[in-house]
Amino acid sequence: RHFQAILPLRGKILNVEKVQWHRVFEAESVMNIIQSIGVRFGVDGEGDREANVDKLRYDKIIIMTDADVDGSHIDTLIMTLFYRFMPQVIQGGHLYIATPPLYKCTYKKFSEYCYTEQQRQAFVDKYVAGDENATALHTQRYKGLGEMNPEQLWETTMNPENRLLKQATIENAAEADEIFSMLMGDDVEPRRQFISASVWGQRRVQTEPEGCASCWVSSCWYDSRSCRARVRSRPSVWLRQYLQHVRGRNSAYPRHRTPGDAR
Repeated sequence: RHFQAILPLRGKILNVEKVQWHRVFEAESVMNIIQSIGVRFGVDGEGDREANVDKLRYDKIIIMTDADVDGSHIDTLIMTLFYRFMPQVIQGGHLYIATPPLYKCTYKKFSEYCYTEQQRQAFVDKYVAGDENATALHTQRYKGLGEMNPEQLWETTMNPENRLLKQATIENAAEADEIFSMLMGDDVEPRRQFISASVWGQRRVQTEPEGCASCWVSSCWYDSRSCRARVRSRPSVWLRQYLQHVRGRNSAYPRHRTPGDAR
């Protein structure tokens, strides 16, 4: 608490892509973010819409959300807010995204945090030769940050010596904002065409080679048939998962390891 401050957010903030300028500043969740980090508007007059970051209170502003598609959606909403209204924060290299683990794998006295399904499988292969049903093997799946106790949250996500951060740049935010505007904006037709083309293979999106054959998201844990049925029945879930994939692409968000990171 001597060098970090936490601003809790309940649920998803306002979608600034869909509302007028004045409504953004009427939203309590948005104003809490703006005021807490020390950004000011209207410094040069009532009509001045440029953010003033001269009194920015923190060198690193870190977005911490659950490691699931809803958390990725919240990341996108917050990044859109910064890109649309406070791009100076991104340009100055102050905006980061925390990477919480998906699993804690334990076998006897060996314990590791795994940030991807591939890391979890590697742990299983290393210690129990791929036997998922091994007696001494225990895998804890974190569905959200709230499932961690304070010590685990500090060790994995908040400790500057161990945490894994992704730094956002103005190009990254622009890419996420472009995808977000198309998928979550008011214009329905481009979104419909994008979903149809991407899901059914008429237009391949740029993804990692090991991505799912149906939605092309590398972290997809469904088999192809189940994934196709899921995409048909719940397209909004796929949209959020695709945004999570865009956020995690190495080409879009290069990993930033803090000094002393031994992972």
